[in-house]
Formats: sequence, structure tokens, C-alpha cells
Amino acid sequence: MAVAITSIADSVLSMAPMHPGHRCPQRGSLTRRTLLSVPALAITLLLGACSASETTTPSTQPIETFSPTASVASFYHGPSPLPSAPPGTVIRTQLIKNVDGIPPETSSYRVLYHSTSLDGRDMTESGMILVPSQAPPPGGYPIVSWAHGTTGAADPCAPSILESNSMPYLSRFLSAGFIVAETDYDGLGTPGIHPYLVGQSEGRSVLDAARAARHLVGPQASNKVVLFGHSQGGHAALFAGQEAKSYSPELHVAGLVSVAPVGSLTDLVPATPPTTYVAGQPYAVLASIVWSQLYPDVQLSKVLTPAGESLRHLVDEKCIGDLIAATAGSSASQLFQPHWSQAPGMASAIARNSPGNAPIAVPILLVQGHQDEIVTPTSTNAIDERLCAQGDTVQYHIYLSHNHGSVTQEAEGDIVTWIRDRFAGGAPQSNCGTAPTAH
Repeated sequence: MAVAITSIADSVLSMAPMHPGHRCPQRGSLTRRTLLSVPALAITLLLGACSASETTTPSTQPIETFSPTASVASFYHGPSPLPSAPPGTVIRTQLIKNVDGIPPETSSYRVLYHSTSLDGRDMTESGMILVPSQAPPPGGYPIVSWAHGTTGAADPCAPSILESNSMPYLSRFLSAGFIVAETDYDGLGTPGIHPYLVGQSEGRSVLDAARAARHLVGPQASNKVVLFGHSQGGHAALFAGQEAKSYSPELHVAGLVSVAPVGSLTDLVPATPPTTYVAGQPYAVLASIVWSQLYPDVQLSKVLTPAGESLRHLVDEKCIGDLIAATAGSSASQLFQPHWSQAPGMASAIARNSPGNAPIAVPILLVQGHQDEIVTPTSTNAIDERLCAQGDTVQYHIYLSHNHGSVTQEAEGDIVTWIRDRFAGGAPQSNCGTAPTAH
């Protein structure tokens, strides 16, 4: 630990003077003795507000620290009016402890940070940032930005409120010296509608969480990022890869992992809804209700039957488990209108939010369970074909005996190795033009 702190002290002492008006230490204002008397992470948090992206000017606002015992509900309501700041600028943090699945030695933070709304406005977003206990490697901690699967659309469904870690292999990433950034997505926890399965919104959320990690941890964080998501998060990771070059050019996105990504909404429920239960129907109901609130030309009564529309209160107030339970006794045709996907506004919204329709200039690992009934292999095969047709570098793996939930655990070794290789600068492989690798 003494070596780690000395290394950080040396880097702090060698820093250039900060921009006037920033609440950051000037050269010589912190002595080696002072730096060695505090934990390494405290130094990085002190300097976190000074860290800026390479293409934006950092906010002069200091990072507000909430007590671990302060009200969780109050944490998510940002300053009003919201001072303007670049996306990823951290507004406040709160130390959280004893979260299942997070090693106790990890520095775990609930964070509120700036992001960009669908209409281009500055807004607040929340999530968690987890910092390894060991000293950073040369060049700083790489960042894995995790995109979680469907939790719902209501504020209480935000993972950072629930203090639940949904990310697989977390201990392995932290022990490898990777920062983990976990976005809640827009509108989960923070005010407003959660744009569920709206690609641009989700993609920006994943990228801004990585930016927030860099701002919080400061110069000890690298700009190397791997995007990783499952289900809704697999969809989000693909759109983050699509958005990265134009939206967050200061990040070096080394690759992305997309596990069982949601494709077209019609992959969840066919355009002609069957008279049987379909495993994807609660997720398609959730998306339809949210999209009717986001897109003025989407008429919900043309998409859902009265029985489907009656579920809106669950979408507004409850989480995905309640919606799954409420739709379990219904067939798709009892919830969706005939030809629902061709309803006014719906066809264009589906096309806009289907991944694989714009180039992704980073290596992709695509993972699918052959027994998945929610996101079927046919859906992911179509994404793979679109990605390969536009020249993307895709390595596609199918796990023959696994479903939507179990595939992530089964693919652990392949995914962790692939991410390590991307951070190490290894040459990515592609199996475009051949059959997916079967396991």
C-alpha cells in the first residue's frame, strides 16, 4: 500500500497547475507528507473533480459528497437549476457498503452525473462506480462499463437504489484492476421517463458512466473502455459502440460484449401475435407503453389491446417481475393488436431502435444461448448478419444448452479472456462469413 500511495503522490506532485477557479490543488499546495498521510483513493477523489475529457472543459462545480447515512431518495434529485457541465461530470457521490456480490475491500459509490437527453438537453443520471483496492496499473485503471438487463421503467427499479449488483464476474474484473461503471440508464432513479430499448439513450448512458468513472477517479483512470451488456444491456452496448466515435471521442473503446441482445421489437412478439404465451411479451408491453410516452406519433390503442393498455400502472409504478407475473396468464394476441408493429409511428420507432443498422468501429463479441426463448437465436443471428454485412469485426459464440439467464455464466471464461485481450491490445478475431462458434 505504501508503494501505491507513493506512486500516486509522485503523479500528483508532477501535475500542471489547474485552471483558475477550479477547486483543485495547485502545484506545491500538497506536500509528499500530506499525500502519504491519506488513503490513495482519497487522493484520487480529491483530484477527480479536476479530471476532464480530452475534448471538453470540466465543470468548476465541486463534487458533493453525501453521507452514507443520508436519505437515498434525496440523492437522485439533482441541483435545480442544474448547472451546465459536460456529460459524465459527477455531481455527487455516496459511499455504499455491504452490497451483495461486491467485495468488501472495493470502494463502491452511488453517483449522480451529467448526461444528455434524447432531445440534446443536459440532464442528470445515476449509477454505481466500483474502484479496485489495489494500485492502478501503468496507464491507469481500464474501465468496464456495464449495461444491465431489464429491471423495469419506474424509479425504484434502478439498480443503484436497490444496491444490487447485477454484473457477472465482478470480482474477477476488480481483482484484475478494472474499474467497473454501472449506469442505471436515463430515467431510472432520476426524474423522467426511462427510454426503455431506445438505443441512442441507452448508448449514451453506458458511455457517460465510463466518463463519470474517469471524472471521479481522476488521473488514475485510463481512457480505455470495454462495453459489456446483457439483454437490454446487450442492446445498449451495441448502440454505445455505434455512438462512441461521435459522442465520446475521448474514450478509447477497445471493444464491446453483447450477450443475448434485444433486436427488433418484433423479435420479442411477432407482428401477427400468436394465440399462445410468448416469453418476450412482458418486455414488448413495457417498450410499447414507454414508446407511446416518448414518441407522439405512437398511438398505444393501435398497438395494445385494452388488456395490454391496462398494464400501464405496473409500468409506471412497479418493476419487471410484476409485469412478468401480470402477463403470464395471457396470450400475445390478448395483449397486442393484430399487425401492431405497423401501427402509426411504431414501424419507424422499431427500425430506429433495432441494433446493427449503423457501423460499429470497435471489435464485438456476440454471445447467445441456443435455448433462449426470450431473445431467440434467430434474432441474434439477424443482428450478426447485419453487423458482418456492414464490415464490423464480430466474434459470435452460441452455447447450445443454455438459455437467456444461464448463458452469461456459461460464457464467463470466454468473455473475461476476450475483455482482457482487448485491454492488452490483442488483435481481435472475426468469424463473419462462417458459422458461429458452438459450445
